[in-house]
Amino acid sequence: MSHRPHVVNVFFPLVDLRDENGPTAFAPGTHNDAACRDALATIIETGDPAQQISPLLSTGDAVLFDCRLLHRGRANRSTNDRVIAYLTVAAPWWRDDEMFHAAQPTTAAALLGCLLYTSPSPRDS
Repeated sequence: MSHRPHVVNVFFPLVDLRDENGPTAFAPGTHNDAACRDALATIIETGDPAQQISPLLSTGDAVLFDCRLLHRGRANRSTNDRVIAYLTVAAPWWRDDEMFHAAQPTTAAALLGCLLYTSPSPRDS
């Protein structure tokens, strides 16, 4: 049985991400429903998840993560824009009715999703 995520987000910072311009914060382990509920309850109670990491990235680095992982951009306290290129790669059957209102994927994203999610994983053997 495959445990690959059905949707993966990839982003590429087009500027260096440092504390002052608000790097993305990730709450590790929150990609499953129970952990997500617990983390959201902590956020509502305290304003922050119990655990979070904010990698400091350089221009051109890439971050891949399961789209279910709680994440957010932190406050940009600099005078410059925080510019990030963002791509979502999904299984061909997946649609996000909440965040993207069931928008059809672009042709390139759809083809990449088909390639990634129809190829057998070494773990599936």
